[in-house]
Amino acid sequence: MTSDRLRRTRKLLVAGVFWLALIACAALLQRHFSEISGLFARLGVQGVCLVTALLALSWWALVTAWSRIVLLYSGEPLSLSRSARHLSLLLLGKYLPGGIWGFAARLADTPERQRMSALVVAGAFEQWIGLSTLAVMGSLGWLHASTGYPVLLLLPAVPYMAVAGWRLLAAATLRMRRLVPRRIPAASGNASVHSSRLIGPAILTAIHQGAQLGMVAALSGMGLGLSWGDAWLVSSLYGLATTVGILVVVVPGGIVVREGVFVALAADVLGGDQALAFAALVRLLLAGFDLWSAFAAGALRWAEERTSLSER
Repeated sequence: MTSDRLRRTRKLLVAGVFWLALIACAALLQRHFSEISGLFARLGVQGVCLVTALLALSWWALVTAWSRIVLLYSGEPLSLSRSARHLSLLLLGKYLPGGIWGFAARLADTPERQRMSALVVAGAFEQWIGLSTLAVMGSLGWLHASTGYPVLLLLPAVPYMAVAGWRLLAAATLRMRRLVPRRIPAASGNASVHSSRLIGPAILTAIHQGAQLGMVAALSGMGLGLSWGDAWLVSSLYGLATTVGILVVVVPGGIVVREGVFVALAADVLGGDQALAFAALVRLLLAGFDLWSAFAAGALRWAEERTSLSER
């Protein structure tokens, strides 16, 4: 009886987070539809196709990376549709106050055969690898533009840097065993997953970040008419601003924080007013990506259920 009640509660949490966040995201896009339409009009057909392809690549990389991370830490694979649903829950959850709803809903949507502690560690690794790859890639782009040194040659090493940072974090956590509850280090059995096996998901995450930064560069280059050098600088600065926004966890989705940091960093390239307008448009476009991810997850789940029914 208790198990059935817990299962129903978990399903209600998943459904509630999904639909409430979906409505909030759709309302945001509806209010600024004219601005988004104007940006795409300036991009032209080629620009729209490029941006769409980059966002699709970003989505595929994120879904595949999460599926592989869960397999590494829990030993149980996630189906493509469930991995896509987890991504949509995580992306949409940031539109609700509190900042934890996407993570909570994703854990609630996890099959019961998978250990919750393993999924918590998998989620921590996913967040670390996403944050660190974005920060390093943004920093390399900014250093390349500022100094002229070919530091972008270090881009292939970014996934390895991120995994090395995770291992250092794991070692530091284990050394703090006496200062934290004993079950925390036990749950973070990072040593059970060899670093070489973590490189694959890290590369996929770097592909995701590269696709999103490339999308920002395309928007600023083709939409605003900047040179490609300035466009990549704007993209790198946006990556750094996004990193700061993620770190300010008390603000849902880093809203306002990300835009404020970006305006401060990019004012010399775009000008204050244009930087603010551009940051707002990118935010809206990424909200559209979040919304699309929900529809993609729903379509994959529908196709999976149809296939399951036809095989019976």
